[in-house]
Amino acid sequence: MVRFFSFLIVAVLLGSCYFSQDQTYFKEVEQKIPVSSISLNGYNNNDTIYLYSNIGFNYNITLGAGNLEKVSALLAGKEVFSSNQSSGQFYLSYPTINTGVYELKVQFVSSSTTGSLASIAGVEKYQIWRKWILKVDLDPPPKPEIIFSDINGFLNLSWKAHDKPNFVSYTIIKDDSKSKKYIVINDRKKTVFIDSAFVGGYRNNITYSLIIQTTLYPQPYFYSDLYYKNFDLEPKFSFSQKDSVGMFNFTPTPYYGALKAYRMVFNNSEIDLSKSDLNGVIAAKVPILFGCQNKVGFRVHSKYDLSNNEVINIDTDPIVKFDVLEGYKDGMWLQYNPTIDKHIGYYYPNLYFYDLNFNLLEKRDLSKLELSLVYFPYSGNYVYHKSDLTHGYYDFVNDKVELTTSSRAFQYFRGTANGLVNYSTDLGKSNGFWTYTTAVQDFRNSQSVYSRIVVSPKQLSTSVYCIVSDDGKYILNEKKEIYEVVGNNVNLLGTLPFSSREAEFRKDRNNEVVIVKSSSIDIYDVRIPGLSRSISLPKPSYGAFYDPATTSYLFYNYTSGEGYIFNIETSSVKWIKICPYGYYKLINGYLFDSSGNYMKVL
Repeated sequence: MVRFFSFLIVAVLLGSCYFSQDQTYFKEVEQKIPVSSISLNGYNNNDTIYLYSNIGFNYNITLGAGNLEKVSALLAGKEVFSSNQSSGQFYLSYPTINTGVYELKVQFVSSSTTGSLASIAGVEKYQIWRKWILKVDLDPPPKPEIIFSDINGFLNLSWKAHDKPNFVSYTIIKDDSKSKKYIVINDRKKTVFIDSAFVGGYRNNITYSLIIQTTLYPQPYFYSDLYYKNFDLEPKFSFSQKDSVGMFNFTPTPYYGALKAYRMVFNNSEIDLSKSDLNGVIAAKVPILFGCQNKVGFRVHSKYDLSNNEVINIDTDPIVKFDVLEGYKDGMWLQYNPTIDKHIGYYYPNLYFYDLNFNLLEKRDLSKLELSLVYFPYSGNYVYHKSDLTHGYYDFVNDKVELTTSSRAFQYFRGTANGLVNYSTDLGKSNGFWTYTTAVQDFRNSQSVYSRIVVSPKQLSTSVYCIVSDDGKYILNEKKEIYEVVGNNVNLLGTLPFSSREAEFRKDRNNEVVIVKSSSIDIYDVRIPGLSRSISLPKPSYGAFYDPATTSYLFYNYTSGEGYIFNIETSSVKWIKICPYGYYKLINGYLFDSSGNYMKVL
């Protein structure tokens, strides 16, 4: 501590005075050094002050005598504060002070109480000061960096410690783009954070930020860059149509310590697996709805944070892929042909041939036939065609047009495997009467095999018809009369005892006529003629489609999507799940929807 006293003497002119030698004409003044002190924030025992942040200094002046007139603080010789109070506070802050070495001087001036004439006159002062060396470090810390590592199956975040006394806290921010989590650490020496909820492979990018808070002003916060940390599990989905098993192959997470389970979900509902497989494969039977868009997702769950059940690729969950028939168009004619042991498809103007697994073998252009309607018998080589101008049949095995002749305005037109064609038509109105005809003709020789003409005063076109078995051997008319075709003639076999108009010849057994009711199937044998057997259905259904190759009916409820396949020979039942409000066919054991998707079910 350095004290400096400055006395200012004022000469007082008293005029001319005379004294004898033994008289006293002055009084000696004893000089008293005042006991004073300057205290500053408890730094009295320090000659050097280290500053790492903006700071306020508390000062206190103790006067030994006199009156305080001014207190000053000087930084590098420049006054930065003044007051007339014996205690108070002053600040050193940016931009007054920056990183560097400074001299800090605190001083005060007070009046003298020595009793001298100058003191009495008020012109004698004394000044006391004290000095400190300031070593200032206000530089911000380097941008913090997060180091990621895997420790015992957990994600470990570490960083370098902030080594200055201006430390306040570390803050880790975890941002998954849906929410943010803040982890505050107040211990400067604690430079590790273990994220026990991190598993990896999340749909959203996970970013971690590190903030160091200090007492610096005006910027007390120092951010790291945003660090992305994710582990891509790369789940690859596959689906087995044979057993409806969905499977995900993926790269296992190294952060197994946080893993609760891998799971599969179907249309946003979880499929509960008995245990998680850590080797990168999970599989489960997926309750698909054929004909619907079936999404199957992969999920990873963290066992330490229930709110962090992360979702992998929820926006791009894979859709169950069924096989799609090549060349398929809505409304395409498609069926199995046992004569050539292939599947045949037709959509104008192309004829398609598929193998038994529905691989495309050939695509043939039939535009030369100028057809607008075709009919394929279940067996044989023929496809029957009709346009506004012509009708006839085409041998698709030999790629040969067998017959083309002038067209008739057929309202009903079907052909058989042996060249017979049955048709019904309205011949028009004359004198108030309508004339209808139904007939069976042999296209090979243009011979009439069977015909009926009905003249009625009332239109009865829906009641005058006949159907022919697929092999061309039997005819059934609307009166339920059964005829056997012998050459170009017919023999009446009898009348079948049923009232339903929904009778059809079985394509695989041409001597049987089938009537499908809501709760049963009645089968009649035309050779008796009479009822052969009646089969009860496992559940009433609304839609029915017969697959002669498997002797099975496909039944389904249009609104509920419930369906089953019923074998009329063995009465075996297979239940299936299908999408409501769709249209379905069963072809040679394959289930088809109206978009050309197909799946083997038998």
